Amino acid sequence: MPFGDIFGAFYNIFGLILLLVGVFIFAVGFYGFKRKRLIENTPTSKIRSLAMGLVEIYGDVIPAQGKTLVSPLTQKNCVYYHYLVERYEEHYNSSTKKTEGRWVTVQNEKHSIPFDLQDETGMVLVDPNQASIQISKNYETRQGNMRYTEWYIEPNEKLYILGTAGENPNRIEDSASHVENIMIQKGREEKQYLISDKSEKQLLKSLSIMMYVPWCIGIVLIVAGVIILLRLI
Repeated sequence: MPFGDIFGAFYNIFGLILLLVGVFIFAVGFYGFKRKRLIENTPTSKIRSLAMGLVEIYGDVIPAQGKTLVSPLTQKNCVYYHYLVERYEEHYNSSTKKTEGRWVTVQNEKHSIPFDLQDETGMVLVDPNQASIQISKNYETRQGNMRYTEWYIEPNEKLYILGTAGENPNRIEDSASHVENIMIQKGREEKQYLISDKSEKQLLKSLSIMMYVPWCIGIVLIVAGVIILLRLI
């Protein structure tokens, strides 16, 4: 095969790869777009007036029946913790003739218990099981080639929650308040269940980045791929 044909085939493949990768990255941006629109279109509810279905609430964490966990690394009382233990390992790459290193996970565990969320109007039970929990890192330290990281949710911490108000399995038949028979949980049909220590405004800002950055990168790659392919037609 002539060199020109090989060169042309290579550029055709390269252009096609750029185009496909660009389309994929552009599509990733729609994840941030869908979640952003959902948060924008879901009004924040007062706990006292919660209705069944998808809800958005904001309030303070109160341990349900006074029960808490203890985080393993910092010994903090909490209702959720996630700790990660990693080891830094080096190896010689014969291809690059360089020593390369990477962090290898040794332990990665998450634990949670139901807790109450309280605003100025009332309190509702929250089951964090199956939620996408997005909170800031609370602790990180290194000892030799080991790294220890921990995230946790403490009592009195403010949380934003987008989840489903469903039936409380421990419902009280003659309760004076309907909220006592509600539990925020992962819905059977609703895919979105988010718990965050960020405010709604902060979440929308980070989701905008998750949306626009992939779109910009995707468009650049798509245009580059199309230009390369069109030049060879």
